[in-house]
Amino acid sequence: MERIPAQEARRSFSRLMGRVAFGNSVTVITKNGSDHVAVISMEEFRRYRELEDFVDNLLADKALEEEGAIPLEKIKAKYGL
Repeated sequence: MERIPAQEARRSFSRLMGRVAFGNSVTVITKNGSDHVAVISMEEFRRYRELEDFVDNLLADKALEEEGAIPLEKIKAKYGL
């Protein structure tokens, strides 16, 4: 994982995008010496979103198993959705 200052990232953003997109690397942009943002490829971003959706679904399933949970179909029916 590469770390570069924000000023350098600004100067060479096109090159940075190419390295991240085609090298499938992660670059952390620092500001005042601290990690500020990360630049990741779309492939990596899609994997992150899939993982996030998977975890959300697991948590939703767990919540439905709890006593007193109301199934979505019942709520939809109640409000005509």
